[in-house]
Amino acid sequence: MYERILVPLVAANDSVREVVRRFRTSSPKVEVYYLDVIPRGVRGSEAHLRLESAAAHGVPLPETIVRQGNVLDELLSAAQELNVDLIIAGDAPKGDKHRSLVRRLAMQAPCSVMMTTGTALRGVSRILAPVDFSDCSADALRTAASLAVEWKAASVTPLHIYFEGAVATYEEHEVEAAESEDLSLQRFVARKAQARVLYEPMTVESPHIAETIVRVASEGKYDLIVMGTHGRSPSSAILLGSHAEKVFLESKVPVLGVKHFGAKMPLREAFRLWRARDTEPHFG
Repeated sequence: MYERILVPLVAANDSVREVVRRFRTSSPKVEVYYLDVIPRGVRGSEAHLRLESAAAHGVPLPETIVRQGNVLDELLSAAQELNVDLIIAGDAPKGDKHRSLVRRLAMQAPCSVMMTTGTALRGVSRILAPVDFSDCSADALRTAASLAVEWKAASVTPLHIYFEGAVATYEEHEVEAAESEDLSLQRFVARKAQARVLYEPMTVESPHIAETIVRVASEGKYDLIVMGTHGRSPSSAILLGSHAEKVFLESKVPVLGVKHFGAKMPLREAFRLWRARDTEPHFG
């Protein structure tokens, strides 16, 4: 699945180290790089002390890269140069600079980004995978299923959120709409299903997509949210949009934003879709 992982030391906590351990256990060949970004002007002796501190916290020195400059810029540069598949970063309390850093990484990184929470991830039993029937969400659902197999999770819940606000609703119509969405979700999951994975599809009607994802994850006591983001090129990172951005900002559950593995998109087209992103519900 993920073969090259980048961990920013500024956002490394016990939960990050546990996730790294899980990836290494499931795939011994995985390569992990730790990046420490030092502000410009810091002397070499101080940089050496920071490396010693990292080693004291269990970070292997041979895998640690030290750079000077802006944290976000250096992370994005290292991710591109090392061709990493995944960046893992720990969150911090809402509004803290660490969570803001993770959100900006998710929007701009050329790879998938995982945000862990402050509590160590001791086990993964239930995975929530929001889907909108797009190729992007299909990638996320496949990733969720693969993680479920590797980490021995009990189930994956494909979550589809729909909204019938443009239609004058009445009770019979609401029942028909719900049944149609349920059937569409079941067919989508059936086409993407993997063996050895228990799927528990769920549909919810709501105009508030990000808030619903966060609420369902919390109330259902899910251990991980796996959701798709658009594109693997810098221009298409614009398409992450407000929904996924809010989930990264508000969720108390770890979030894995999976970049779509499709073709790159021209910048002009990315901007066009970004401007139209709120005209219809989507998860990217």
